[in-house]
Amino acid sequence: MINYRPTHKSYTPYTNTGVVAKVLTDVNVSETHKVNGRNELINRFYSLKNKDGSKWLLAGHTPRFVMTNATFAVSQATRSKVVAANSKLPHAYMTGLITDVLPIDNDDQHNATIADMQARGAVFIGYNPYKINAFVVTPSKNLPADCSQLQALTTASELYAFEDGILAII
Repeated sequence: MINYRPTHKSYTPYTNTGVVAKVLTDVNVSETHKVNGRNELINRFYSLKNKDGSKWLLAGHTPRFVMTNATFAVSQATRSKVVAANSKLPHAYMTGLITDVLPIDNDDQHNATIADMQARGAVFIGYNPYKINAFVVTPSKNLPADCSQLQALTTASELYAFEDGILAII
């Protein structure tokens, strides 16, 4: 169970389902701690944006959601700035149809969703601008030290994003 409740002024719980969303990890809302001068995520919260006309507007935050027809995009120009300046500019997104938002306080549903995804052949995926330039399939929740041989991803038929990982059916 996640004991962390975001205190950042922009935190708003996300509840929309059945809508397309553009998603990124929100390092301002997520719980972090410093390791070697860099913030490491403890409990990841995602910012979900819904389309309003031609703009993507912030609709809320959640640590757990299910998405179908997902696409993955990384702005290489912005990623280069992030790496060079050790900054927090948004530059990597998942876009797709949000089909479920799981409650923070229901570990039974969370564990059942992980078990269901793994039974259907899901793999872990990840992204870290300091190690790789795309979303990739990973052998576990964490990226290995050497990411050079990992398979890059641009789509997934379904994914479950949660506070310390992402499982995807590709």
